[in-house]
Amino acid sequence: MDIFSLASVHSSWGTARQSVIATNIAHADTPGYKAKDIAAFDAQVKAANLRVQTTHARHIQPTSAETAGYSAQVDSPWEVSHSGNSVTLEQELIKSGAVQREMTLNTAIVKSFHRMMLAGLRSN
Repeated sequence: MDIFSLASVHSSWGTARQSVIATNIAHADTPGYKAKDIAAFDAQVKAANLRVQTTHARHIQPTSAETAGYSAQVDSPWEVSHSGNSVTLEQELIKSGAVQREMTLNTAIVKSFHRMMLAGLRSN
């Protein structure tokens, strides 16, 4: 798998996670609603069995894992209100900020690799 494919998978993961976080925030006052979250990206990469291409015999060989999609699972809450709602706005905003930082880093990495590829093409 090349860096651009991995970045695309990461982008779709970030979109899915941000959607789950937004749903949690929308249900902050819904009685009995349980906050959900999506597994960390590195767990998703392992679960999706993404193959990293090796170009040399000494490169580390990736291990195989079961294929899985992005499934939202009940999140471990900081607190549960008397109505049974487990959404904590502070926790959701922290997760949202983390996704935003990860997506910004993803974009910066893709831009850097794109510039390197263009520089390599220009030198040829």
